[in-house]
Amino acid sequence: LDVTVPTGGLDDVNFGEDPASIGGSVWQDLNGDGLLQPDEPSAVDVVLNLATFEGEVVSLTTDAAGAYRFTDLPAGDYTIELLTPDTMVLTSPTVGAGSGDDSLFPYIAKTVPVTVAAGEDIDDINGGIVVKDLDLTVDISTDSTTVAKGDEVSYKVVGTNSGNAPVEDGIKIAVVVPSGLTIGSVTSDHDCPRDGGCWTFTVVGQTVTATWDGLVLPGEKTPLFFVNTTVAIAGDYTVEASIAAIGGAVETTYGNNTSDVAIKAGEASAPGPLAFTGASTGGLASAALALIVVGFSVLFVARRREDEVG
Repeated sequence: LDVTVPTGGLDDVNFGEDPASIGGSVWQDLNGDGLLQPDEPSAVDVVLNLATFEGEVVSLTTDAAGAYRFTDLPAGDYTIELLTPDTMVLTSPTVGAGSGDDSLFPYIAKTVPVTVAAGEDIDDINGGIVVKDLDLTVDISTDSTTVAKGDEVSYKVVGTNSGNAPVEDGIKIAVVVPSGLTIGSVTSDHDCPRDGGCWTFTVVGQTVTATWDGLVLPGEKTPLFFVNTTVAIAGDYTVEASIAAIGGAVETTYGNNTSDVAIKAGEASAPGPLAFTGASTGGLASAALALIVVGFSVLFVARRREDEVG
């Protein structure tokens, strides 16, 4: 009996059961919604790998229609991996939409586990890919924009992955503080490493560098951190933050990589009138002195009368 193993098939043939197959399609998800639309083109020559529970790996590429199929498979558990071209990323997975045209492959793992029965043909392990758009944005703000010398001013900073590509190697945010403000501390409410990563803060001169070493998926924000300062000299100040990806990732949009916030810092306020009375501290001092003089005068008169009586 001659046995021919086709491209994408396995060389392990069990003559006691019907062979199974696993397939699907890959398309260019132009709107990035994870669903195949009628006007979205096929993705040709995309590499997919099938791994068996025994560790054997078989590779093939999608055809002119974006379709692929691994054939002559024994019943069992498999993993399908989709390898995106360098300029592309997997689109948002929409598992559970129920249309059969969902993109099932997650951003990072890029694999889908599949269990196939004898003789079963699975044909909906689909994947959408889209042109990579790495776009990071940063926002800095403060609740105190009008302050005085000696006041404490806290700046809140957060980074956002506004693109469609996950940032896997981390993010770096630099905050430049003018010399009229003294940097006191840099803090975060983030519980490291529970939330998937850690902040590391360094201060060199008037620049704070915050490094986030965790994964940031499209649409996600980094945990907040705070740059706490004190106004040392009265004046108008602008604090600027900038953001960049770590690990050589190249952004496609650069116009929104910085953010700033301005404050006005006046001289320290003079003591004002006391509550309720409207009297100033200077007035109180004068009144107290007058009472002391009156008291001494009364005491002097009383002593003199005692001496005269005596």
